[in-house]
Amino acid sequence: MQAQTDGLHALGQFVYYDAIVVHGPGNEPVSFGGIRAAAMKKAKTPAQGGDEKAYLAAFLDARRAAMKTEAAHEETDRVDTEQLVFLKAGNLDLKPPLAWKVYGESFKIDS
Repeated sequence: MQAQTDGLHALGQFVYYDAIVVHGPGNEPVSFGGIRAAAMKKAKTPAQGGDEKAYLAAFLDARRAAMKTEAAHEETDRVDTEQLVFLKAGNLDLKPPLAWKVYGESFKIDS
């Protein structure tokens, strides 16, 4: 719901969902709300008139920083070799084909 309120497409919804499942809700720096707040200090959400790619890059940077502070989440592959791959490709709608690697394994969705 927050992703839709912030004006994010499918990739942003995936990024938000993954972050809230892994980090939990709340406003602590390593929670979803804290990560979102840190990102919003760097870039506006699309709903605020900002560029979606710039905002998601800021969110993923903030998430990576939060992950590195926690031993259980210090591995950032899910951000670096999955979510950022789609963002750098500009695939905000997650349209196939999709190819990515995470935790040393390759994945592909053709259609």
